[in-house]
Amino acid sequence: MKKIALGTSILLALTTLTAFANTSLTYQQEIEQVVELKLVTEKSEIKANKCEVLEMMSRQFQWTTSEDYSHPFTDVPEWCDSASAYAYHAGIVNGRTETILGTEGDVSRSEVAVMLYRELKLQNFDFTKTAENTLNDWASTPDWAVNEAKALVEAEIIFGFEDNTFGGEKHIIKQDLGILLIRVDKMISSTTQELDNDLVGRWAWAETTKEDQPTMTPEQTTAPFFLTLGADRSLGISGDCNLMGGSVKSDMSDDQTTTTISFFDIFGTLMYCEDSYENTFRDALMASTSYTFENEEKTVLTLNITDEESTKIGTMKFIKTDPIENNDNQSS
Repeated sequence: MKKIALGTSILLALTTLTAFANTSLTYQQEIEQVVELKLVTEKSEIKANKCEVLEMMSRQFQWTTSEDYSHPFTDVPEWCDSASAYAYHAGIVNGRTETILGTEGDVSRSEVAVMLYRELKLQNFDFTKTAENTLNDWASTPDWAVNEAKALVEAEIIFGFEDNTFGGEKHIIKQDLGILLIRVDKMISSTTQELDNDLVGRWAWAETTKEDQPTMTPEQTTAPFFLTLGADRSLGISGDCNLMGGSVKSDMSDDQTTTTISFFDIFGTLMYCEDSYENTFRDALMASTSYTFENEEKTVLTLNITDEESTKIGTMKFIKTDPIENNDNQSS
């Protein structure tokens, strides 16, 4: 079991590294990933408040907000309103009082544990006990957080300090929270159903079309782009600059009419390449929300790109080339 001490004020509980795709990242690379994924947009080394936690959870877990959601809190700033409304609607937060969410001051580890536990429960996470709970300060942990914090500790999602305490009253800095959320999200992906088998394999990018923009094709880039999608929901991208990795999810929409897809945690070596199409390609990929196959053989894949209002604004087309390399049992 590998543990990482994060920041100067906490020893944050992190999950087993081997459970995730990015096992070779250093702590500094993980910080860069948090920034690259825009989980933290400024002042990453300061302690997080409750609104910042909700915003980061919303970005990482891709919360779907709605104008129908509301909250009773009077201390929520406008930039945090949507995330707070979703979290209240989903039961992730209840507030410190009926009208006060508690956005002033730093969020505690106990509060983070409760919010994270409730999010994981919504995702049907299996809280299998894999570690003994030997921490000795549960009597000083708030009653409303004890069971949730214990469950996270026993599932090896959160660890205690070297003095064998949970430290529920301590705080967490934003970049460390971002690392935790990314790792937990990958842990969720590793324990859920596999990717749609029709998506598994290597796909050659053929074109991208977007409203009011010229169609882009491989002939207009300095190198072809390929996606490698694994049954374990792993994502690999090769193109004209960095090699990138990440995760992918697919599912059916609630009304069973659309096959949804989402790409997330995309991260590369962050090398700069002049005239690279990489950032535009990645942005289009992360804006893709559903997919269709254009032929019965399911060798031509179309990803539908949508805007923030879920309106379709373009497509990305791919041609299946090979099964995943080094897997003799995988059919094409």
